[in-house]
Amino acid sequence: MGMQKKAEIKAQALKGKMEQKLGSALGKKHLETKGVTDETNANLDNVMEKTKDAALSVKNAVKK
Repeated sequence: MGMQKKAEIKAQALKGKMEQKLGSALGKKHLETKGVTDETNANLDNVMEKTKDAALSVKNAVKK
């Protein structure tokens, strides 16, 4: 996974956490829920990127 993609995923997760806390503090359930969604999507993106990296490593190992 490239550094830029890692940074994008971290930023999305951080945004989600901030929205959750802000929504909770302001009593805005929709904002809190959006934050949970953003953070979950970032976690899924992270898992997908790691899976792609692992598949590429296996592919390269089989070639040798």
